Amino acid sequence: METMQLGNEVNTTIYTDASLELVGELLGGRRAVLIVDAEVYPRFKERLPKTLVYSVTPGEHSKSMRQAAEVYRWLQNNGIDRDTVLVGIGGGVITDLTGFVAATYLRGVSLILVPTTLLAQVDASIGGKNAVNLDGFKNIIGTIYQPEAIVCDYSVLASLPIEEIRGGVAEMIKHCMISDREQFDYFAAHAEEILSLRREALQTIIPWSIRIKKEFIEADVFDRSIRRTLNFGHTWGHAVEAVTGLHHGYAVAIGMCFATRLAVHKGLCSPDVLNALEGLLTRFGLPTGTKTLPWVIFEAMKRDKKRSAGNIHFILPRSIGKTEIVDIALDELKAFIKEG
Repeated sequence: METMQLGNEVNTTIYTDASLELVGELLGGRRAVLIVDAEVYPRFKERLPKTLVYSVTPGEHSKSMRQAAEVYRWLQNNGIDRDTVLVGIGGGVITDLTGFVAATYLRGVSLILVPTTLLAQVDASIGGKNAVNLDGFKNIIGTIYQPEAIVCDYSVLASLPIEEIRGGVAEMIKHCMISDREQFDYFAAHAEEILSLRREALQTIIPWSIRIKKEFIEADVFDRSIRRTLNFGHTWGHAVEAVTGLHHGYAVAIGMCFATRLAVHKGLCSPDVLNALEGLLTRFGLPTGTKTLPWVIFEAMKRDKKRSAGNIHFILPRSIGKTEIVDIALDELKAFIKEG
């Protein structure tokens, strides 16, 4: 169990290696609404509280203002007041959507998240960032609003397709790259156990990954400085995701490689760092590049929320476990892409 101390914000308790049955205990008799992934909920509904349920079709198209508005109307029609707890159950789309609705409906209602994918357990549900997409671009409209609890039940991961497992691993490799060389080596040595979801491996990597993200969040709750380090791989990766429709984790893998190639180009890190990163990603079946024309991705990236004037924030590695935040001029990126 972890607790995030966030000043005057809600202190979030993160229950690792927990059970879905814990949700009922945390509610303690309070009225609740479950906002659920329509495909996930039927598999686990017998283990969850019997209460009002709003089902959401999975997929990025559901992470939208239109979907949020439909949830608002449903809550209003069912007489949901500020004493009600919203419980988001599903992957990153559901945790983001539920968090966004909880932050904005009646100016804020209580929130519990139950992430059911590896990516959501180690990244998407942690830290209070909640957002919806706009016109195909990621997380353009959002809030920072902390849940009171996050319940991570490892048993639900067993039903995930391999793409989802690999996508979650990509975010954990990101955590290695920004903070922990020793854990980078652990992933390289235990790839088979991680991909097969061995319990011993999950008990090692999930709490570790949460702690890494937690440290950055506690140091910079509102994402104004050091927390931006968590965006390693995301500046280019979000654009790849928007253009290609790739799984978020796969797009982040490509984005990490792009950022590391840029760092090598600028003389910030050795080519050995790029070789090690590409080797580890390949070991987990993750991509290191895309056949999509870079100019198409570049045009999408220009609409990223991390852009400021003629520059855009990139997180570039110095070594495995050490990165820095760099403002890169769009003209410099153009030149880098042109050079191939």
